[in-house]
Amino acid sequence: MMPAPRQPDFEIVNAAALAAYPGLLQRWFRAGRLEAGEFVVGNLRGDPGASLKINVKSGLWSDFATGEKGGDPVSLYAAIHGLRQAEAAERLSEELGLAGAAPARRKGADVKSIDKKDGTRWKPVMPVPEGAPAPVFQHHRHGRASQSWTYADAHGRLLGYVCRFDKPKGGKEILPFTLCRAGDGRLMWRWLGFPRPRPLYGLDEVARKPKANVVIVEGEKTADAARELLPNCAVITWPGGSKAIKQVDWAPLKRRKVLIVPDADAPGRAAAEGSTDAHGVFKPGIAQMLAEISAGVRVVDPPEEAPGGWDLADALGEGWTPERAHEFFRERMREPRAPASPDASPGDPPPPEMEDYGVDGPAIAATNDRRHFKALGHNKGTFYFLTARGQQVVEAPGRALRDKGLLFQLAPLHSWEREYPSENGFTGHAVDRAANALIDACYRAGVFRPERMRGRGAWWDDDRVVLHLGDRLVVEGAQTPISGFESRFIYEASAPIRCSVDNPLTTREAHRLHELCELLMWEKPVYATLLAGWCVVAPICGALGWRPHVWITSAAGGGKSWVMDNIVRRCLGDIGLVVQSRTTEAGLRQTLGHDARPVVFDEAESEDSRASAAIDNVLALMRQASSETGGKIIKGTTSGRALSFDIRSCFAFASIGVNIRQQADATRITVLGLLKDNSPEAQKHFNEVIKPTARDVLTGEYCARLQARAVRFVNVIRRNADVFGEAAAEYLGNRRVGDQLGALLAGAYLLHGANVIGLEAAREWVGARDWADQTEAMDDRDEVKLLATLMESRHRVDVGGSAIERNAAELVARAAGIGVQPDDKVAQDAAIAALARIGMKVSGDRLVVSNSHSGIKRVLRDTPWATGWCRILKRIDGGAASTNVVRFGPLQSRAVYVPLSAAIAIGQ
Repeated sequence: MMPAPRQPDFEIVNAAALAAYPGLLQRWFRAGRLEAGEFVVGNLRGDPGASLKINVKSGLWSDFATGEKGGDPVSLYAAIHGLRQAEAAERLSEELGLAGAAPARRKGADVKSIDKKDGTRWKPVMPVPEGAPAPVFQHHRHGRASQSWTYADAHGRLLGYVCRFDKPKGGKEILPFTLCRAGDGRLMWRWLGFPRPRPLYGLDEVARKPKANVVIVEGEKTADAARELLPNCAVITWPGGSKAIKQVDWAPLKRRKVLIVPDADAPGRAAAEGSTDAHGVFKPGIAQMLAEISAGVRVVDPPEEAPGGWDLADALGEGWTPERAHEFFRERMREPRAPASPDASPGDPPPPEMEDYGVDGPAIAATNDRRHFKALGHNKGTFYFLTARGQQVVEAPGRALRDKGLLFQLAPLHSWEREYPSENGFTGHAVDRAANALIDACYRAGVFRPERMRGRGAWWDDDRVVLHLGDRLVVEGAQTPISGFESRFIYEASAPIRCSVDNPLTTREAHRLHELCELLMWEKPVYATLLAGWCVVAPICGALGWRPHVWITSAAGGGKSWVMDNIVRRCLGDIGLVVQSRTTEAGLRQTLGHDARPVVFDEAESEDSRASAAIDNVLALMRQASSETGGKIIKGTTSGRALSFDIRSCFAFASIGVNIRQQADATRITVLGLLKDNSPEAQKHFNEVIKPTARDVLTGEYCARLQARAVRFVNVIRRNADVFGEAAAEYLGNRRVGDQLGALLAGAYLLHGANVIGLEAAREWVGARDWADQTEAMDDRDEVKLLATLMESRHRVDVGGSAIERNAAELVARAAGIGVQPDDKVAQDAAIAALARIGMKVSGDRLVVSNSHSGIKRVLRDTPWATGWCRILKRIDGGAASTNVVRFGPLQSRAVYVPLSAAIAIGQ
């Protein structure tokens, strides 16, 4: 006869649900919101509105539209899904990770991996994947956990928890809590132990402090306390207690100096140095296990007067300081006892060669930044911290430092209570003292500089190549946790991105990208080289001295979008930020933040004045991104505090028209033109050659290995960019254009070889290519474009009582009597009068332009020269400012003189 299924415990399920209620409700009702302790939503279906109200503390709920109501989460869950109460409780308990939990076998033991209820086999999943269900620390027998400790791997990824339960009649229960997967794919948090070999508590500490000595203590609570006393060490422990040391993975301590601090009792000493059983067989301890792999082991004996079970948590409770702990270690440190002499007396003084096993270091004031966070500094009343758990920067005005929500972001409650004890818990004066200590710590750190922050992407860090992948770093090719990298910069954690550093392309393989680009129908062959070069350097844009930008253009249907989608975007992969059309500068700036990611901007058309203005703003962002010395972008906020932004992106634009209006942009963007060819031969070439080649070459693996090649040879690219830049500047006579082309050619050259090119070879590379477009871009100077805008403007002239239109250049020629045609309807006097109304006149061999006339303002409105045009016109050869005021009809103002020949030539 089959046993009756165990009914769910409604009280436990409701209690667990209430503990996690805000998060559960948000998951059940996406359109809901929290208001004054109540969660409000339209109805049980989750529609927007406010008819359904749920008290997140008591569980009472009521749907005022239908009259349905209930008093706990189970009844709400049943109403949502149309279930009976028992079925709702069962399914809700599964969602909370409570279902199927069997009683613990013995103290400290793991729950069996096979569910007695239905025979399901569960297996722990480590690390915990993104999107996993949130844990609820509620045990079916022991109730709510009084404390939990987070186990993480060297990269800071969650592995699981160890929880403490306080028994009603005294004592405690310690149980592991892991995310488990069933054979059918279900994920659930269960009271199941870590798989063997079990991870250490503090792996992230060990990785974050690669040069620190490692201190081993027994128990997570003791480890937390020891970290407060030993801020310069990496403090760890292991799960399962003193008898579980053989089930632990000690490999992360390879080549590290280790100090073991045992509890003051027989099990603690046995775990540290081993013991001999009744048959005379020696059972090794941690010291013997680490003898072969570590750089050395020392044992620190408890004080001679210490009571049984004493540990470093007791020492912290007794008021020990880091200085007292340091003195204790120096006094009580010794070599481990040899197995053959387990009764040797402890306390021998350390030999001289043990000096570097100490815990020396600058004393740190009594603030929680010793372990849970780091005070970064202050700036105009705002204080900055880097959290150890999230590896992200938290900023707060001084008045917010008393907010417990902020404080608990920085450190857990038990740490604040231990640091700032009071009779009423962590409140009142205790919070004030904590806030004051935070402010002091930030003032000691100095003024915070936002430019020190670095997000995802490739970086040049004091002659080191650092690739920030969001959840970890790759430093000079080695995987490194974010918290384990010492730098003057601040690397902030973010969502992970993929960018490979493994198995870089060979030169022969890399050259295939250049060959693919050469297959396209370019206006000039050199454009293939420049696009290929951009695809190489864009993924490492943050590590470049100059960041180049490209603009791909063609007639409608000319293939620009195909190139962006099938070549540019594939080469960039995850690291690229792809946007379109109406994307704004503010949106780009806020999305990029501190990241160094290339930006792909397709359909960058200027269809109207609004779109044109938006593109202009994006170009201003691009202009600042070109170099580290490009200046900051400063934006005001509603709070009155300015925010500064350093953008470090390479941009790739694509459009039919090229909206580059300023000379500063023309020398920072290389325009790459595609030819449109609709002939049958061209279409056949595209379908049978170009598309298959792109598909075969630019596979996911190839593009990942292309990025790996760029990362591997960042130093070569930087040096070659300087050499090519010098050669291009010599050839074209412009340093900025040289920098732009130098970076692109350095990327293209990496597809041909990985050596540093010589200056003569670079000159040959530059000299062998057609740079006519670059020369035209330099000739198209702002002053020339400004004068052309004035001369091309059209104006009405009164002729015999009727108005006809002429451009300003024609009026200037007529006023000067140059090139007059017999049949010209506009008399010289009429041309002179028309020019005066604009704010211009002819004086001898010069054109005179007013500095402030309203007619000039109307012509130049909505152009880059709407103000200050006089200064720009003076740059024209022969241009000069007037020494006196000049009359223009009834008005007079100061003016600028421009050679008449230059004005008429531009207007023709």
